[in-house]
Amino acid sequence: MMRVKFGVQVPQEGFSYSEIKKVFSVLEELGYYSALVYDHFHPIWSAEDAEVLENWVLLSALAVETERIRLGTLVNCNSYRNPSLLAKMAASLDVISGGRLEFMIGAGWYKEEYMGYGYPFPPFKVRAAQLKEAIEVLKLMWTQHRAYFNGKYYKLEGALCYPKPVQKPYPRVWVGGGGEKYTLRVVAEVGDGTNFFGSPEVFERKLGVLREHCEKVGRDFDEIAKSWAGDVVIGLTETEVENRLKKLRAMLKRRGMSDDVPFEEIEAPRLIGTPEQIMDKLERYLKLGVNYFVVIFPDPLDVEALKIFAEKIIASFG
Repeated sequence: MMRVKFGVQVPQEGFSYSEIKKVFSVLEELGYYSALVYDHFHPIWSAEDAEVLENWVLLSALAVETERIRLGTLVNCNSYRNPSLLAKMAASLDVISGGRLEFMIGAGWYKEEYMGYGYPFPPFKVRAAQLKEAIEVLKLMWTQHRAYFNGKYYKLEGALCYPKPVQKPYPRVWVGGGGEKYTLRVVAEVGDGTNFFGSPEVFERKLGVLREHCEKVGRDFDEIAKSWAGDVVIGLTETEVENRLKKLRAMLKRRGMSDDVPFEEIEAPRLIGTPEQIMDKLERYLKLGVNYFVVIFPDPLDVEALKIFAEKIIASFG
């Protein structure tokens, strides 16, 4: 039987360190597989002065506050750190956490943030090419005594990275994003896993595209792990679901979604409903080969929702 894993993204936007630490502790106690933050410097949907702790500093602290749960970022923006430095940071965190790093990376998208921090924002085709080279650099840094690389965007001349990661040969590299022309090709070429958002129908189509890319580059499609990320609204009754759905709609409105978006469009790429309804939808993803789900609760501090999901969904998979 396929092992099914569940993680939670806890976007740190607007939360204090003590609040985030408490959520991570609860997630560990409830048996979630992983707890993930996000990689942003500017708030996305809050006031401009909302607190946003830098993700690697935050994860380093959380690594010593937890013992079992895996830690990471959904997803690291490749553009924000030179890949050789990122390899060093990731290896260090894997060591500090005892091999619990979940490493996820993407090409980046938040133009305002790039501009604000002085990073170049080239066309996506270039960012995707940079991502591919960066993943090659990461794996060299994690496995070679001295890393040498002569790419179009990155060059290494004997870089050292000790200690090496605890996970061997290195932490799985999940590539975030479902872009069919560029991102999924990067997954086929150098990724160990894929992660994106969408309905079962969208997943089926995109995994078909990934399979085509794998055939073109000579990669075994089945060796690439498949994961899903998205919002979840759960309740033991329809009334509980509806009350929490109001929080999701408010969150989506802050993210720019119109009030008049029909429920069907909101529901399609998300897990919304009672445990039975959510299990039915999960089965559709499982049939496609997805076995890792990273869920995002409208209110990460809603401990009751975290408990319901753990007790009714996670427990169902043993």
